[in-house]
Amino acid sequence: MAIFIVERRLQGLSPEHLAALHRALAESSRRLSAGEDSVRYLRSMIAPARALCLCVFQATSGDLVRRVNEVAQVPFESIDEALNFEDPGCRPA
Repeated sequence: MAIFIVERRLQGLSPEHLAALHRALAESSRRLSAGEDSVRYLRSMIAPARALCLCVFQATSGDLVRRVNEVAQVPFESIDEALNFEDPGCRPA
């Protein structure tokens, strides 16, 4: 599976709205994972000063990530496949 980054511009959202966004993406990912189509919502990072939100997904396709965001009704600017580099000093548990 590939890693995808979803970029969003979220201005003026309260912590409660951000938490609801987080839950909606996780639930949408669970609902749309079936058979060979697999998607996991991994995490979000928010830079409030820039109203920037980056969400990270692991999925079999970018189209599936797009569907997750559309079903969750969370607007986005772009979806890009990304390369994932782990800390070379960390070993998997």
